[in-house]
Amino acid sequence: MNATTKTEVAAIAAPPAEPTVLLWSRSQNVLHIEPLSRMLDKNRRAYVADRRMDYVPMFIGSDDDCHAAAASMRQTLIKRQDQREAAKGKPL
Repeated sequence: MNATTKTEVAAIAAPPAEPTVLLWSRSQNVLHIEPLSRMLDKNRRAYVADRRMDYVPMFIGSDDDCHAAAASMRQTLIKRQDQREAAKGKPL
C-alpha cells in the first residue's frame, strides 16, 4: 500500500478552483476578470431586466491563466486607446 502525504490528501480533498473569465469591454476599452459564476449571474439579471451588456467573454480558465491572457492583450488596448485619442484630436 502506498503512503499518501498530507499534501496529496489536501489536494484530493480540496474542491477544484472555480473557473474565472476574462471579459473585454469595447466601449470602455478595458479588460475585467471575475469568477464565471458571477459573470453568469450578472448576465441573467441583465436578461431579466432586458438590459444590454457591454462585456464580452474572451477567455475562461484559472485566475492565473486569465491574467496571462489579459497581459497578452494589453498592448492592443493601449494602441486602440491611442488611436481613439488621436481621432478626437487630443495630443498623445
